[in-house]
Amino acid sequence: HQLDIPVCLLYGQQSPLSTRRIVDLLSQTLPRINCHQVSGGHMAPITHADEVNDILTNFIDRQAKVDASKISLFSRFQ
Repeated sequence: HQLDIPVCLLYGQQSPLSTRRIVDLLSQTLPRINCHQVSGGHMAPITHADEVNDILTNFIDRQAKVDASKISLFSRFQ
């Protein structure tokens, strides 16, 4: 089974090899994944908050637009 949902996956430049391997595996498994490498490591949401917040905000905005277009399209058929 695959999850057909949008996923935003962040990982740090300083993340260990095991984390990068998990990112690779998830990239192959999740069809709608958006991977972003950010500066820093595990604490990037705190140490590099502006960078992380920009990525998350853009991801959420894109998903809101996709969802709005689906709702608009669906409402035409009711």
